[in-house]
Amino acid sequence: MLGHANTRMLFTVYTPRQRVSRGGTPYLMADLADNSGIVRAHGWPERYCGQPLPADLSLVTVTGNIRKFHDRKMVDLHQLEPAFAVPDPIRLLPQSCCPIIAGIDRLGEIRAGIISPPLRTFVDAVLANDLLALPFLRLPGSRRHHHSFPGGLLAHSLECAGIVATLGIDLPRQTRELGMVAALWHDIGKVVTLDNRRGAWLNGAVLDHDALTLELLSTALSGLDREWEEGAMMLRYLFTWKKNGRGGRPPAGHSRSGVCRRPDQQWSQRRAVGLCRNA
Repeated sequence: MLGHANTRMLFTVYTPRQRVSRGGTPYLMADLADNSGIVRAHGWPERYCGQPLPADLSLVTVTGNIRKFHDRKMVDLHQLEPAFAVPDPIRLLPQSCCPIIAGIDRLGEIRAGIISPPLRTFVDAVLANDLLALPFLRLPGSRRHHHSFPGGLLAHSLECAGIVATLGIDLPRQTRELGMVAALWHDIGKVVTLDNRRGAWLNGAVLDHDALTLELLSTALSGLDREWEEGAMMLRYLFTWKKNGRGGRPPAGHSRSGVCRRPDQQWSQRRAVGLCRNA
């Protein structure tokens, strides 16, 4: 968190709003979050010279001072500006949104294992999207089956990516990393189908979460197209291959990397190895 007036740090802004003090002075109120926690921030007109009202869930660079008020830390804002680059989106994920102990740390370890710059950028683009990343941290992996507890979606995805990283150690690095990325995001559609707060239970009842994968990842995939088109096409294949073959087998002449499918069941080691074979 902030230390002194010249400190500049990255945060995600939550619920910014304009308020009026008891004395009639208008001011900006917002919550700032990174992986160290969430802190309330105020922008008073005599000291604040940033955006009048930043967008909710936007990434910002903040300058300000920390003070205590009723035994709570608060930030007096000096500047708040849009930030357009995220060097490490992991550090912006609030621990309070992750029910799994050390879950964000383990997610950071998986990210660190993605060495390919285009794939790292792809992973970061998903992590920087709070509409995807925050429910990915907190939601269960299913309603009544595997990992059906808060944070189960993250736990299951980390397990899948970890299995690929371990059992694919003899494969070419780029092939293994494609499998890790596919494993990490293979259930991303569940951020819609399992999020009851958005009334999405109906989606889960009539629409398979797999059908939403490419839609939710479309922006990140478009970015990967520009950096590594072949890798982007391979990820699309990995996310959808069970729909292209018969009997759960990929079509002839294609990679078996697509064993990310059947996410409603426990992944076996045999299927994890198959995820990367012959890619």
